[in-house]
Amino acid sequence: MEVGEVGPKIAEGVREFFSESANRKLIDRLRQVGVNMQDERHAPLSKKTSYVVVGTDPGSKFDKAKSLGVPILDESPFEKLISA
Repeated sequence: MEVGEVGPKIAEGVREFFSESANRKLIDRLRQVGVNMQDERHAPLSKKTSYVVVGTDPGSKFDKAKSLGVPILDESPFEKLISA
């Protein structure tokens, strides 16, 4: 909750996410295949964005990616990508 723009509900959601063993294993797999997990807020959805991964309620990043023609992946294609 010390992070700007993160309130109690989001903080609880993050806590719940990381309490799941499967989610921690997924993050480990992403690191192993070279996903860089550094904060890059200075360049959101730049020209270098290869694709955007979305869930059931993607929000404004989805809309921005769609308007820019950035490929959008949901869970199934994303899992195929990281398992390759």
